[in-house]
Amino acid sequence: MRLLFFISILFAGVQCLAQPFTLQPNASMYIEGNAKVFFSNEVNFEGSLDNRGTLILSKDVDFAANTSAGSMEFTGVADQKLTGSELLAKDLILFKQGRLFLFANTIDVSGMLDMNKGYLYPQATKVHVSSGQIAGGSAESYIEGKISQTSVGNALYYPMGIDGYFNSLSLLQASQGDKIAVEIAIPDASLLVPGDSLIGLSDEAQWIVTKESEKNLATTVEVNFDGFELNALVNTQTIRAHRYGPVIAHLDAEEGKYFQLGIGSLTDTDSLTYGMLTSAKTLVLRNEPKYVSLGRMPLSSGPAFFVPNIFAPRASLEENRLFRPFLAGIPVEKFTMAIWDGYNVEMYSVNQTDVVLDELGWDGSTKGGAAASEGVYYYSVQVVTPQGSFSKKGSFILLR
Repeated sequence: MRLLFFISILFAGVQCLAQPFTLQPNASMYIEGNAKVFFSNEVNFEGSLDNRGTLILSKDVDFAANTSAGSMEFTGVADQKLTGSELLAKDLILFKQGRLFLFANTIDVSGMLDMNKGYLYPQATKVHVSSGQIAGGSAESYIEGKISQTSVGNALYYPMGIDGYFNSLSLLQASQGDKIAVEIAIPDASLLVPGDSLIGLSDEAQWIVTKESEKNLATTVEVNFDGFELNALVNTQTIRAHRYGPVIAHLDAEEGKYFQLGIGSLTDTDSLTYGMLTSAKTLVLRNEPKYVSLGRMPLSSGPAFFVPNIFAPRASLEENRLFRPFLAGIPVEKFTMAIWDGYNVEMYSVNQTDVVLDELGWDGSTKGGAAASEGVYYYSVQVVTPQGSFSKKGSFILLR
């Protein structure tokens, strides 16, 4: 004769055993909707579980071969583990101290993933929020690893974090059915190569954004960043400007470089370590992962145009060994420049179209090839761009 262990919970809240609880393989448990079952010790569901209420778990839980977990709230004061195989969950709520580690093949959350308190570590578990949304997130509660979700017609929000810092990412123009995964990780610093309008990139953290649905998505990006050191970037290059600011950048796989997405808004920030940053340009998600990082770029009311007043042909930085104007964040259609000494003898001249600005300039030599002497020289420069013409006349000092 087959014996069944059958429990029907009809109350709003039930304390269910202070000792470790095991639902035996030949037993079944049914939890009615709106009921809450409290487990204050380890739980092992070897038998059949039909949870239509809420499991409140303060220690580790193993769902064994069960595929439907229902709603779960984790409330432990120490690290916890969730073990299973292919799990369907309604709501997954973290309101705990410490971390929740997932050890399952997949967990599909159809309702709310609510990050009130505590840290979620998916590990190798594929976690997907299929028809609900993700809420919460702070320095006391974030996801470290990878998670995906499908938009129900609203923006997609990912409360990510790493090494004790909350660094969320949002895709603001997601539409119904867009399925996007986001992972936070420490980047390989050697691969953080800045494009022309970036002075460098941060190696504290980066987001890896992957489109898992069929259609492409073009969206602006918002990040809430913390714990960065944007005055200590990697692979830096010199772009002279009066001031600089943080910017979201993405890797162009073909170029092998990161390019900035512009600054749409920047609030609640010290401009170096924390802030809320929104891109001005859209990030286009196709079939390949997009690597998203933070960098710094010159700030100005328009394109940053600058002409130095001191020039040293033997400067330690190669980019400073030519006297030239600096213009960030905009292509150059035409470049004209002439340089004279104090006797009005022309030292250098250029008049070219479709140029790369940092490849042209005066190296400190006369037209005969001799080294020009130290002193004051005069210049006239004009740079034509799609956004207008930048021109300037003035003097500078050549140092040897």
